[in-house]
Amino acid sequence: MNRQSSKLFPALENDPSDNGGVLGWEKIQVPKLYYTDLTAGYEDCLRRGFEYTGITIRSGENVFVKPNLTYPTYQPGVMTSPKLIEALVVYLKNFTDKISLCEADSGGYNPFRMDEVFERTGLTELSRRYGVRLINFSNVEAMDIPVKNGSSTFPAPFPKVVKEECERFITVPVFKVHLNTRISVALKNQWALIPIPAKRLDLHPSFSQVIYAVNKNLPNPMAIVDGTFGLTRTGPLRGDAVALNSMVVSDNLFYTDLFATQFMGVSRKAVHHIDYALRQEGIDDLSALETNMNLGTLPLFRSRLEREWTDYPGLLCFKSKTLAYVGYKSPLAKSLHWLLYKFRTPFY
Repeated sequence: MNRQSSKLFPALENDPSDNGGVLGWEKIQVPKLYYTDLTAGYEDCLRRGFEYTGITIRSGENVFVKPNLTYPTYQPGVMTSPKLIEALVVYLKNFTDKISLCEADSGGYNPFRMDEVFERTGLTELSRRYGVRLINFSNVEAMDIPVKNGSSTFPAPFPKVVKEECERFITVPVFKVHLNTRISVALKNQWALIPIPAKRLDLHPSFSQVIYAVNKNLPNPMAIVDGTFGLTRTGPLRGDAVALNSMVVSDNLFYTDLFATQFMGVSRKAVHHIDYALRQEGIDDLSALETNMNLGTLPLFRSRLEREWTDYPGLLCFKSKTLAYVGYKSPLAKSLHWLLYKFRTPFY
């Protein structure tokens, strides 16, 4: 692979006056992204990714790992591979024993418990074998973080344990399409940090603002995108799994998602939460990104999104507070879902 580098601010990369700030986002540095196929295996690819990006795990650092576990059982393309999660744990154990695997209960109209998913995907057994902590965010204390929407500000719940204990946050999403947000990669993977499932439904109409605030509250965030499989046609819970045999390691979630839009053949303008976040960050394109590849010759995952008519009620509820109330909390909600499932098979 050809190295492509665009260091716009080299003098600031290791600024001795930088005190690290409260959050990792406050550090001034050139964003880096490492792309690889998986021929060498997960562990070697992870090692090379960490080395390329310059990300170091300090001895005893408290690391939180957030995979994508959005189905009751493992589904390729829909969820992070348990084998990659294990390989990441093995790599991190070289540096620290303080590792937590984190997720939350599903937030749909027919929710499922994350504790059961931990068991069914083998993560409960993995936690015993490696001495890793499992955290269901829906079971821990929440605090409020401020969310700005224009000139107004409103609160959103956030896991207090992330604020108080986490020193390094690693999000491990997949490349997949999503019926409501067009794609779901690094930024959206933190939607489960709204730990109260019912509250997520209330916050859907302000999704872009909320998910941006959530990600800005992460300590020292980085992304490892599981490209073993990607998901196209429909998502996030089912669709067509495509073997991509790839992995991305990046020290910047915003650039990761901008890269993902190009990789998946999607306009950033079509993904409102990504476009909103990039505008807030002042990111126009990938020119400032240092990467190990030539972006112009990168093999692409040309995803597509196909909505059926039965998907549009959920999309409308996602965008409207009024319709969200009617569809999820009003006296009509149960009857409306009964009618919908006369025409659509339940996701699980």
